[in-house]
Amino acid sequence: MGITDHPTARRAFLYYYDGVDWEPATAAIFGGASDTDYNVAVLAFAARTAYTLSDPQVNPSTGAYIMLDVTAVPGGGQTLQMFVDILQPDGSYTAIYQTAALSTVGLRKYLIYPGAVDDGAQLTGVTRLPMPRTWRARMTPSAAGSFTYGVGAFYIP
Repeated sequence: MGITDHPTARRAFLYYYDGVDWEPATAAIFGGASDTDYNVAVLAFAARTAYTLSDPQVNPSTGAYIMLDVTAVPGGGQTLQMFVDILQPDGSYTAIYQTAALSTVGLRKYLIYPGAVDDGAQLTGVTRLPMPRTWRARMTPSAAGSFTYGVGAFYIP
């Protein structure tokens, strides 16, 4: 099951405590933004053999969980790396986060949030920076083998 087709993934991090119960967050709580603005498919699942850039993403928030779900790897020592690039004032992009070189299947969970703490068990990686407004995912394979993966983001208000 992938990032965006899991039945609980759509609102995985969008709940608030109303003093009695945990309630699903609504657009009104987040200043009118739709809850779909907080859960996005950055790169749809596909088999890819080359360097890939996502479309620019617009972050309506302060931070994000970024999920990388790799479901097939070519083997032979080939690796895949994800970079989180942010838009600079001159229109170019620069990386604020990069993953380790990946060569196995699995779901990886990365957190970019000011003051974030790595719990050591649930997250693959953490950076304590705020997530800038405009960013993209950059996927870099070490060779031309076919990797199948998808990338999703869950913005944290």
